[in-house]
Amino acid sequence: MAKPSEDQCLDIISHGAVLQGDSDISGPGVILAFIISAYITFAVVLGAYVFGMVEGEMLNMVDTHIFRVRPFKGKHPHIHAGIRKAVLSLSDQQIVTGIAIMGAGFQGLRTGSISTYHFQIVLYLAWMSSSVHLSALTLLRPFLMDHKGVKTWRLVGMLVLLVLLFIGLVPTVSNDWGIEYNAVDAVDDPRTSWATPAICFWTRTYGDGVNADAILGWVILIGSYVWKVGDLYKKARLFYLRSFAEPVDRAAQAGLRFAAQRYADTRQHRWLWLFRALLIVFLPITALMEIASSFTASLWVAGLGLIFGTFQIAIPRILVGYLVGSSESSWGFGQLTPLILLIQPLGAVSEVIWVRDRSDSIVVLDETDWNWPNSTTPGEPRAHDPDEEPDKIPFARFILSLFQRRRDELAGHSGKDALLQAREEHAQELLEYIYKSWLFKAHIIFTQLGIAAIAAAVFAFDAKSIGSFKPQSWYSVGISLAGYLCVSILITVFCIPFSRLGSNPNRNDENHRGWSKVGIEMKNWRSWKRRDDDHETTSPLRKHRSDTMQTSRPGTALS
Repeated sequence: MAKPSEDQCLDIISHGAVLQGDSDISGPGVILAFIISAYITFAVVLGAYVFGMVEGEMLNMVDTHIFRVRPFKGKHPHIHAGIRKAVLSLSDQQIVTGIAIMGAGFQGLRTGSISTYHFQIVLYLAWMSSSVHLSALTLLRPFLMDHKGVKTWRLVGMLVLLVLLFIGLVPTVSNDWGIEYNAVDAVDDPRTSWATPAICFWTRTYGDGVNADAILGWVILIGSYVWKVGDLYKKARLFYLRSFAEPVDRAAQAGLRFAAQRYADTRQHRWLWLFRALLIVFLPITALMEIASSFTASLWVAGLGLIFGTFQIAIPRILVGYLVGSSESSWGFGQLTPLILLIQPLGAVSEVIWVRDRSDSIVVLDETDWNWPNSTTPGEPRAHDPDEEPDKIPFARFILSLFQRRRDELAGHSGKDALLQAREEHAQELLEYIYKSWLFKAHIIFTQLGIAAIAAAVFAFDAKSIGSFKPQSWYSVGISLAGYLCVSILITVFCIPFSRLGSNPNRNDENHRGWSKVGIEMKNWRSWKRRDDDHETTSPLRKHRSDTMQTSRPGTALS
């Protein structure tokens, strides 16, 4: 088929053309094989998360404290190994099939033989494969870190798929992409604008402007790849922590400490309200950073990518499927083969579960060998007990006491490693204090619900607009985010005086003077520290954590 000229493209876009079926792209077996494989991969990753088959280094306090997810600690090792094998096999399928179908789509794009409808299916089948593979990559991070060769070739495959998807989004930039302009009342009219050759939209917008949603798609695509691939490298994680997370946290803590100190010195309530105002900014930012570093973020990326891709495939097929008739609904060899190939991962799983091979067994560490630099887990010895004094004092006093204690302890340390260890310990204490606040927990849960609500609204609007008009999802997302921020701020404003985070430090101690000098509080801290030291001497886990902290990965957010 010859490439159409610009005039021919305009005529087809305006009046439509007869859509020819292509079962190799949009046949029922091909589409089902992609969708089933993607959803099975997501279900396996989600099941591993829910049933405690994810290594502790992949979880943070959002996972362990809010959702009460238990990390994998060696129970049922063969099930754990079977899940790993299954995810490896399924993720490999996602890479290979995604690259294969994008290659077929580009061949049709080059020759001008693939329609807008079929290229839409090609593009979003590969999009689904990419989204699910990123979540699988997160689950496999500990394994890939120990197997450089396995990681390297998968990263090469991911890079190829990223480039193909990036180029594949180019035709969707046009505001005329996927819009039905052939509004014909006759039921038997076979023409549709979906039959427009996809090459007609290659670098052409026909004066109707650029679709901002395509730009948003590029941002999401590149951002998710940089985020999840960078998470595989310790240096990349350290770069993020030291260049963004830690400076933001230090600036926020400095502001909070300044307001708390000024209120302690002057007892003027304007400084207390400044402290609360800073918390209104500090809490949502900290909540977002904690969610972004949690395993739930990977589940959101995969789940939303799956739903979005499913809508972009299913709705156009419903709209124009009747026009291609039996050519894309019949079952033959080309439709059964990809479905039968879905059985292949079952062999890898059964091999691990049923065949007891010592060479494939995983190393199960003793309880004293577990090291959680990023969070504490339920049932594990904590940095301090929640019923002890430091957790009961208001946040304004706590942050001043912590700063004073950190300054004193840092003065006694020499060497970069010792300073980093002390910083890490204080950051962990601050995080643990914040996580015990019902207001911060409410922020985490509200943010998760906000993501679900925003996604549901955008998807519902997008589903109604496919084939009719461009939904401008970026605008819907922007409005939804603004609404979320406003509601979040209002909730914090009304609730913060009643939370320990923003309570008046002098509410129950109006006659107490000079608490900013940390006199009585430091006595409480020393008393607590002695009890904690007594516990630490009897806790091999805490002793091992202290000994290994220098080589561990820095924790999340606060420092």
